[in-house]
Amino acid sequence: MILRDLVRLLGSAKRDGRNLTREEAYRAFELLIAGGQSEIQIGAFLIALRWKGVTVEEVIAFAEAARAHANIPCKDIEDLVCVMPPHEGFETHAPLEVAGSVIAAGAGCPVLLVTDRCVPPKRGLTAASVLEHLGLGMTWDPAEAESWVRKANFAVLSACGILPGLLGLRRVPLLKVFLIAACWAWVTVGLPATPGVNERPPQGTAGLFAMQMCFFMAIAMVFDLRDRDIDRGTVLTLPHLLGSRGTRTLAAALMLCPAAALAALAFGTPAWSAGHPAAPGSTGLAVAALAYLPIAVLVARSTPARSALHFGLLLDGALLLPPLVVALAAAT
Repeated sequence: MILRDLVRLLGSAKRDGRNLTREEAYRAFELLIAGGQSEIQIGAFLIALRWKGVTVEEVIAFAEAARAHANIPCKDIEDLVCVMPPHEGFETHAPLEVAGSVIAAGAGCPVLLVTDRCVPPKRGLTAASVLEHLGLGMTWDPAEAESWVRKANFAVLSACGILPGLLGLRRVPLLKVFLIAACWAWVTVGLPATPGVNERPPQGTAGLFAMQMCFFMAIAMVFDLRDRDIDRGTVLTLPHLLGSRGTRTLAAALMLCPAAALAALAFGTPAWSAGHPAAPGSTGLAVAALAYLPIAVLVARSTPARSALHFGLLLDGALLLPPLVVALAAAT
C-alpha cells in the first residue's frame, strides 16, 4: 500500500474517511520517513490526518514505527538522564533545561538533552534558543552526541537527528511556500476530484487547483514573512529574497488571481455554466470574487510586527471566507 492509498482512506473530510488501523498507521509512518514519497503526497496525508483527528491506535503505531527506525544514542550508558522538554518551547518563562542539565553533568551524572529550535505552533524559546544565544551549538549526529556524553557527561542532540528522514524537506531552499500551497490545493481540490478507474477528472479541476494554489501561496508567504528571522540560517524562504514589501506585494497579487478568474467567469457565465449546472450564477460568481479582495488587503498589511492575534485569528480565519461565500452564493 502506497501513501496515496492511505490518503484516500482518510478522505478529504470526516464524513467521507475513516481511521487507520494500527498496521496502516505503522506503514504510513514508515513511508513518511523512507524518502520515496513525493512531498505533496506527504503534506496531503498530514493535512488529511489533521482534519480527521488522530486516534490513540494511530499514535501508538506512529510511536512504534518511529522507535523501530530511530537512531537512539547512549543505549548502554548507565544512569543516563535523557531530558526531552517540549520542542515547541515556552512563551511565558525561560527554558531552564540547559542550566539544569549542565549542573547535573557537573555533578557526575551523564545527561543527554534532546531539543530543537522554534517548532510550530507555539515557536517558543527552547534549549536550542538558549544555546544559540550563548554562542554554542548542538549536534545532529547521534553517534557524536554519544561521544560527547562519554567524554563530558553532557550533549545536546537535535530531535531531527534521531529520525533524519524527517529533516530532508527543511533543507530545500524556497520549497516551503510552494509545498504548503500544493498540499492544501491537493487536499481541497485534487483529492476530492481524483477519478476512479476509467474516469476523467471533472471539467475545470485544473483551473480550480491553480486558483487554490494562488490563494494558499499568498497566505503561506505572509506566514513565512512572520517567521523570516526564525527560518534564517535554517532554510531559505521567499521573504529572505524579496523583503517585507516585496513579499506582501506578491502575496496580494496572488490573492487577486482567483478573484480575477471568478470575475471573468461571472461575465462569461452562460457558456461556462452550461457544463456546470450546480455552479453559482453570474451574481454568485461576482460575489465569490469579491470575497478575495478583503483578504488581499489583509495580506498586504501583514507585516512581521503584527500580533499573534492577527496571524492566528484573522489570517487563519480568512481561509474560511472564500468557501463560505461560494457556498452561500451557490445556495441562493
